[in-house]
Amino acid sequence: MPHDLQHILSHAIDNNPDVQRSWRDFMIAGEDKRQVEAGWRPSVDVSAGLNYLKRNYGIDRSYVFNDAQITVSQLLFDGFFTSSEIQRFNEARKVRYFELLATIENTAFEVVSAYADVQQFRELLIIAEENLTTHVSVFKQIEESVNAGVARRADLEQISGRLSLAESNVMTAQANLHDVSARFLRLAGILPPERLVSLNVYRPVGLVDVPLQSIIYKAYEHNPTFLAAYFDINAQQFAITAARSNYYPKVNVVASYGSQNRDDDGLDNRLTEGSIGLQLTYNLYNGGRDRSRVRAALFEIDRAKDVRESVCRDIRQTLQISYNEIKNLEQRLPALNEHRLSSRRVRTAYLDQFKIGQRTLLDLLDAENEAYESSRAYREAFYAELKAYFSILSTQGGLTSKLKVNHHFSGTKAYERVDKDDPQSFFDPQHVCPALSVNPDDPQQSILTRDTDHDGVVNLWDDCVNTPVGVVVNNNGCEAEKALPAVPDVSSDLLGQENVRQKIIVNVPFSPNSSNIEASYEVLFFPIVEALERYPQSGVIIEGHASLDGSAVYNKKLSKRRALSVVTWLVDNMGVPANRIIGRGVGEERPLQNSTDLQSNTVNRRIEALIVDLDEHGDLFER
Repeated sequence: MPHDLQHILSHAIDNNPDVQRSWRDFMIAGEDKRQVEAGWRPSVDVSAGLNYLKRNYGIDRSYVFNDAQITVSQLLFDGFFTSSEIQRFNEARKVRYFELLATIENTAFEVVSAYADVQQFRELLIIAEENLTTHVSVFKQIEESVNAGVARRADLEQISGRLSLAESNVMTAQANLHDVSARFLRLAGILPPERLVSLNVYRPVGLVDVPLQSIIYKAYEHNPTFLAAYFDINAQQFAITAARSNYYPKVNVVASYGSQNRDDDGLDNRLTEGSIGLQLTYNLYNGGRDRSRVRAALFEIDRAKDVRESVCRDIRQTLQISYNEIKNLEQRLPALNEHRLSSRRVRTAYLDQFKIGQRTLLDLLDAENEAYESSRAYREAFYAELKAYFSILSTQGGLTSKLKVNHHFSGTKAYERVDKDDPQSFFDPQHVCPALSVNPDDPQQSILTRDTDHDGVVNLWDDCVNTPVGVVVNNNGCEAEKALPAVPDVSSDLLGQENVRQKIIVNVPFSPNSSNIEASYEVLFFPIVEALERYPQSGVIIEGHASLDGSAVYNKKLSKRRALSVVTWLVDNMGVPANRIIGRGVGEERPLQNSTDLQSNTVNRRIEALIVDLDEHGDLFER
């Protein structure tokens, strides 16, 4: 059975009944085209008969007679019906081709989404099980204390209720995992593998840095459903010409030769007859049927245009929602991740403090619940962003190519020989299907980013919203009385103290504007893991540093996202306890080289890991 994502998708596409049905529709369209192309070829008919005749007149009252005839007919002119039908069915074949591609893309997206859902709910089940394990441990401790007369029975009641809730969370997670696994089985035709590869490596870099209008236009050029709708309009236009063919005469060349062993009087006299000539037929009136066919063809064009408009609106809506979701989650994920890691550190600290009587049971349970909910929120947002990326790729018709998926249809001659015109040479989306944006990317429209006086402090926190341009402001957005002091080199100060045991500089080749850690980068962080193993009573501060190229505010946020990506990888993949690690963004405040050339940017764009001693509780907090 296939296990990696490409093989799973190939297996799903090759065996999906919807894809198979679309493939057969495509093959039928090819045969339909061949049928109408046969109209230009001669038609040869042979007829023969052996008959017994009995009558009450003539010399021979009963006899057997036979006859045979061959007729050859060649179409010369049929009012452009055959030529129009050939063109119509050629366009219809393109429609079926792009409908097949659309079914393949949709199937791939549904399988990838189900794959992501299985991953997500497996992780959520682990989170719920960890939460339940902690509650069981606390319950045992409280039960023992109550039996010993140390703790109050109310505490036992409280932990019992929370324990029941934790059990319910596990059962809910199990039910959700069962449902998404069943959906995966329906779509892929196989059970989800025990080991699932990370989908994060397929996430496009810098996709939302491209203007939304460009993303929509690319979908118009490559979305197979949209292309199918476009070529269907072409097909219906040729149907009008075919319908009008009945207004013209039809001309054929007909040649025939026949033989019979009896003449018309029934005498035993063999007759032969051959002829060749032009035949013209011209219908003068058939009750208005031809005019009705033309009107129906015109309505078919209007209907095809309505379908194109509907598909256009669906594409535009899907891309706008996915694009906005990605931009929103890119801003939320670092905060959600920081909340998750912070909650886990607090939970660990509160559990240790509860054991020695420094925290109440309510404090511990609230900390545990917050850690559970923050972990769930982060994983749900993480996979929502991934699926939004895949949604954009699928809508643009590029998901299978991005994932390098092969299927057995691509090797067939029928599949490869489709004449794929470029619809952009005929279609102007500026007028027919404009790429409108619901919310222009204007920071002044959001309360979170609105900065009326452009002083770098958003109005929400700005006490002086009308500060003149160029005035140096303080953290409250008001004019500073004196120049702000330089930010101290925290890492340098820490290195002078005894609790900093080691400093590790890691030059991670992050892509521009990205905090994504590729699988090949992971070996760069092994020295950090080895240092933590070497100093079991130490923790690590992960600092993200940026180059001097670009906005300082943006670089500060980007460096923090990169630091938290490293923290997440160390916690999730290497098992580093959350209480032993924190991340923070330094931005461009402490460059190693004061320049913006390529070499300096490469050196300044780095991760610094500070191995420091834990506090007396075995935790690491900001110093």
